[in-house]
Amino acid sequence: MNEEPGLIVNPVADAEHDLARLQRKIETARAVLLQLLQEVVVAETAVQHGQAAKMLEANEELVVAGLRSQADAATAMIALDEATRAAELDALTQLPNRALLVDRLNRAMVAAGRHGGRLALLFVDIDGFKQINDTLGHALGDEVLRQVASCLAATMRAADTVCRWGGDEFVVLLTEVSQSADAGLIAGKIALALAALPQPGAMRQPLTASIGISIYPDDGSDAGDLIAHADTAMYLAKRHSPASHAFHETVPVGRMTDVVPSRFHLTRDAPLASRLHSAAIAGQETHHSRLREVNEQLVLAVISAQELRDAAEQALQRQTDSMAAPPW
Repeated sequence: MNEEPGLIVNPVADAEHDLARLQRKIETARAVLLQLLQEVVVAETAVQHGQAAKMLEANEELVVAGLRSQADAATAMIALDEATRAAELDALTQLPNRALLVDRLNRAMVAAGRHGGRLALLFVDIDGFKQINDTLGHALGDEVLRQVASCLAATMRAADTVCRWGGDEFVVLLTEVSQSADAGLIAGKIALALAALPQPGAMRQPLTASIGISIYPDDGSDAGDLIAHADTAMYLAKRHSPASHAFHETVPVGRMTDVVPSRFHLTRDAPLASRLHSAAIAGQETHHSRLREVNEQLVLAVISAQELRDAAEQALQRQTDSMAAPPW
């Protein structure tokens, strides 16, 4: 075979040239792959950051919702407590009402029965309160009831309960009583405290109260019985004299009555009780004197009116007779 002059064939050089060209392509491909990998990493990082941000945002929303729910629950609990408290308190005096007293009385009886203790109920009725309302007005009567409520609450211990039973009636629960005489001492203490109250408005006499006392378990083991017995004893004290207290006593079966007024006690401060009693009597005498004066005036007015009517009838009769008579 004849070769053309000037053309030299070198397979090794061609192979090296092709290898160099392939290496450049490989490097270029590696560079592209590396860039793609970097972009993938950046994209994955962005996705992870986005998810983390979303998760963080969701967690924040959950925390805020949880706090809001907790606040709503706390507000609801406060509102429930206030509603419960309002349902257990007297609106005028803010003392425990009947329902709360009965609940505490039942609990106190259970505790006293378990430990062999005693407790006392004092049924307190303000003397002459109707006259205060009728003569001085209901607004001042309400003020008197608020003063009495504050006085009773301040006089009793924290363990005791003072309840407004209704109207001008209050009930005091003494949870720890060693003997019946202790309840009598507390009744005297109440009388002294009421007498020392400032007299609102146009009141001219110190406040007095009639107090009935029942003892657990001597006078019963049922809340209703104890309250009823203290109430009955209060009426016995009221019939006896102002500013006095009486104990309930059960009589033998077969008698016509359940209670006898065998124990009556004035307040332990006898001079004060005497002064209060004298003041009450003086007030009654003044009231009766005014009634007599008014009655006398009414009688005089009736007599005067009768005389005027008789005179008018006589004048009318004379005029009638004169007109009926002939002119000659």
